Amino acid sequence: MCAQATHRDPAAGHPRRYLVFSLFAAGFLLSYILRGVNVAFEQRLAAVFGLESAALGTVTASFFLAFALVQPLVGYLLDRIGPRRTQSLLLLAAATGALVFALAAGMAALIAGRVLLGVGLAASLTAGYKAIAEVFPGRQVPLFNGLLASVGSFGVVVVGTPLDLLLQLLDWRAIMGLLGATAVVLTVLLWLLVPEMPRTPAGGRGGERAALVASALDPRYWSLLPLGFINQAMFLAMQTLWLMPFLRDSLGYTRAEAAMSVSTVGVALIAGGVGLGALASWLLRFRIEVAVTAGVAMSLFPVVQAWILLQGEGVSPAVWLLFGVTGGSGMVLYAVFARTFPGAILGRLSTTYTLGVFLGTFLLQTMYGWLLELARDAGFSAADGHVAIWWLLVALQLGAVAVYWGMSPARRRRARAAGHAG
Repeated sequence: MCAQATHRDPAAGHPRRYLVFSLFAAGFLLSYILRGVNVAFEQRLAAVFGLESAALGTVTASFFLAFALVQPLVGYLLDRIGPRRTQSLLLLAAATGALVFALAAGMAALIAGRVLLGVGLAASLTAGYKAIAEVFPGRQVPLFNGLLASVGSFGVVVVGTPLDLLLQLLDWRAIMGLLGATAVVLTVLLWLLVPEMPRTPAGGRGGERAALVASALDPRYWSLLPLGFINQAMFLAMQTLWLMPFLRDSLGYTRAEAAMSVSTVGVALIAGGVGLGALASWLLRFRIEVAVTAGVAMSLFPVVQAWILLQGEGVSPAVWLLFGVTGGSGMVLYAVFARTFPGAILGRLSTTYTLGVFLGTFLLQTMYGWLLELARDAGFSAADGHVAIWWLLVALQLGAVAVYWGMSPARRRRARAAGHAG
């Protein structure tokens, strides 16, 4: 059975749009869980395989490197064969990766499993955004992009306290096997139930290529990227691995307290996705562009981190809520792309952004582990090492904030000129 191509009224949306949203949201939730499981598994993996900080960082970060490197192919597939087929096929690779990881006998197999997971889940976010842009009216895209991010972000909650409790009943290998089976089930549902939308090329291959080049060179595109890259990369590097060790080593949390804080961040990420999406849609009524809403939220993220470092053990749960809300704000940029650039090239523009985010996550996560070992070898405690590394990353983010707002006048002039031309 294969879904048939269907046409829709762009102002009304597709009649199956809520089913489409639900299935792609489930895929993004699965992706978030699988990318973040090592935050709960890290002590067990270190014990079973004898992994030091650098090795553990490399194993975990290999997911993000594979995820990043396959993004150009994902973008091409999304624009050529659509989100339904792309997501369905790639999820089979994710299922294979979960099985390889579950059966791993050494570090090489762990990395191989994480690489396959990275490839198989590489379309989980952008396929959802592409599907939303295809089946929902344009005015609802920011809201449902935010809802998609929020459903996926529930995975951050899952890999905190719930996964920690589940590990008391099942070992990590059994859990990975169950997650792999879930990927297979979701593949079947996507293939059978999601309608196939007609592709809309931008004036043939030549016109499409010209539109892609013009959009990639547009100040409205590249001025968004640095802050978006570092916002998402920093959040993912911490949330999927290093946040739990930081809480234990630097703030003196017990494992249960650290797991609860990770789940708190996840709850905030969910609320932030819905809230920022709804806020961005509402502010459009006052001609405040989505890029401004996203920029303010992303700019607050390093401020929240600096507050955490300054407060130390006295940091309150409310600050972790702000960490989650502002840490996920870079995902709002996908709605900016959908509102600004042609739909026929949206997949490639979105995956270029995702490529930068996940390459950045790989580099930050790996670098963090190596710097921790260097600090230890230099005689610093683990607590001091975590704090010093985090301050370095805060400084890097503040530089990106300056670039974002420093380039915004050029973006506004370009948008204004495009409006006058139209």
